Amino acid sequence: NGIPFYFGTDALYKLSSFNIEQFLSFAGSIFELNKAGKIIGGKNFIRVSAEEQQKLFKILAEKRWDDILQRFSYGEKIQNILSNLCQIAIDERNRESNSYNGGTFSGIGIDSEQLRKILAEEKYRELKEVLRQCISAWYFEKRVISQSGREWVVLYYNRWICLKFDLPLAYGGWKPMKAEKLN
Repeated sequence: NGIPFYFGTDALYKLSSFNIEQFLSFAGSIFELNKAGKIIGGKNFIRVSAEEQQKLFKILAEKRWDDILQRFSYGEKIQNILSNLCQIAIDERNRESNSYNGGTFSGIGIDSEQLRKILAEEKYRELKEVLRQCISAWYFEKRVISQSGREWVVLYYNRWICLKFDLPLAYGGWKPMKAEKLN
C-alpha cells in the first residue's frame, strides 16, 4: 500500500542482523542525513521521515546487492539463488495463505539428510560453494533447529536482503527445501 515499513529504531536493529558493521552502515546513513540537514538548515535536529528512512535503507540494500558481483567469484550465482528463494517467499506472501509474521517466510530449512547429499555428491559441488560463500558473507544466518524429531539447518535471509525484496524482518518462518530445488 506504499506505507513505509522499514524505518525507525526497531527496523534499524533488525536490519543489522547481529552484525555491527551492518548496523553502523545503516545507522551512519541516518546520521549523515541528519548532519547534512543541520548544515543546510542550520537547525539542531532534523527529523528524518519514515519515507526518507525507508528510501535510504533501500538504497543501501541495493548497494550491498550490487557489491555481491564484485566480492565473489560466484557472485552471479549467489544473486540468483537469493533472488529465486526470495521470489518463492514473495509468491507465497501474495497468495495470502501463510500464517507467518509479515505474510511469508524469511528463511529456508535443509534437513540433515538433504545437507549430507549437498555436501557429498559431486553434482552439488557448485551449490555447496555458493551456500558456503553466502554463509561466510552473512547473507544467510545459519541456525540449527530440531523440529518433529528432525534436525534442520535453517538459513534465514540477512535482514537487508529481506529489505531489498520487501520481506518481513521477523524470524521464525522458514520453508523446507530439497537439494534438487536449491540446485
